[in-house]
Amino acid sequence: METQISKDEPQRTPANEPQIPHNTRTLPKFTTVPTETCDDVTLYRSPQYPISGIVDCHNHTRHFSLDGRYKLVDLREEGRALGLKGIAITEHIDKGLIDGIYLPGNKNLYSQPLYGEWYFDIYTYIRFIREMRAKYNRPEFLAAGEDPDAPPPYPELLFGLELGYTSDLAVEYDELITRFSSQLDVVIGSIHCVDNVDIYSERSAYEKGKSFIFGRYLELIIEMLEKQQKFDIVGHYDYVARYSFYEDKRFLYSEFSDLFDHMFRLMIEQNKCLEINTRSYYQMSRRNNYFVYPDPEVLIRYYEMGGRRICFSSDAHSPGEIGLGAQFIIRLIRACGFENLTWYKQRKERFTSITDVPPLTEVPRWGSFSL
Repeated sequence: METQISKDEPQRTPANEPQIPHNTRTLPKFTTVPTETCDDVTLYRSPQYPISGIVDCHNHTRHFSLDGRYKLVDLREEGRALGLKGIAITEHIDKGLIDGIYLPGNKNLYSQPLYGEWYFDIYTYIRFIREMRAKYNRPEFLAAGEDPDAPPPYPELLFGLELGYTSDLAVEYDELITRFSSQLDVVIGSIHCVDNVDIYSERSAYEKGKSFIFGRYLELIIEMLEKQQKFDIVGHYDYVARYSFYEDKRFLYSEFSDLFDHMFRLMIEQNKCLEINTRSYYQMSRRNNYFVYPDPEVLIRYYEMGGRRICFSSDAHSPGEIGLGAQFIIRLIRACGFENLTWYKQRKERFTSITDVPPLTEVPRWGSFSL
């Protein structure tokens, strides 16, 4: 059910939020079960907890993202089968990123992309958005029929951008979003490069060790929050763990508490939304037989400090990935105290209640497993 948080409700901010000592905080109580008993279906596609009525806030297609494999029509059909309320298409903009290296210098966001550049012609995309909205977001497609046996309505298609932050393009990105904001539903601010190196494709980015690269990643999110303002969602805070080769891939609050607190403080002050991106978790479990999920302490601390904007994203790129991980993650979010999921339409936040979702009580064991 879509809800709005009352404007009359006192807003908790870092200034008036009571400081809760870490050692007195109450964390969700989970029973840990052997990961071997949890196959891909029970982890990510449990029919016991349907995901109808929610919005998947971060997805890519083959039409504009270099790594996208989805056709928009297929993404829409899969979303309908799952009963999703909406799907946000957030295509990559990483100006200057070519073959794993960020090449600074060209700040013209309206120039034609180079071969292999993680970028596209923005005017072509805006025309695409207009055409797809007119074609697919007609009222008769989005409304539920009276026949209870009829197929579910189609999800509303929402359109936006995922901006890959670099310090020398912060001003240009803000100007771009200001110019096209009326045409967009949502903008995600993400870190894909650490010190000009693409951490998706370049193993060298991880050679200084887990503590350095994970901490540096949070520092860059903080820098993005300080220098770039025109976005709604902080994308995949744990992206750096996804492609790491460390034996222990967990991104724990206890190891980076000061940086997490700094990041949360800025997010809350700026009304930014925290994205829980399941691509990290389902990719690591599928490809590496390593099950990991967000550290509950990260979510709890964000909630304690006053954070209420939190969204679900599957970050789907290929068929079969839309909505993946929603059942598990939304129940985890609920267990950490949150009552609503946030999503965006026309750059305005909306809220969907999850109070009827049973909180997670049983979790698979972190770490390696074999299926």
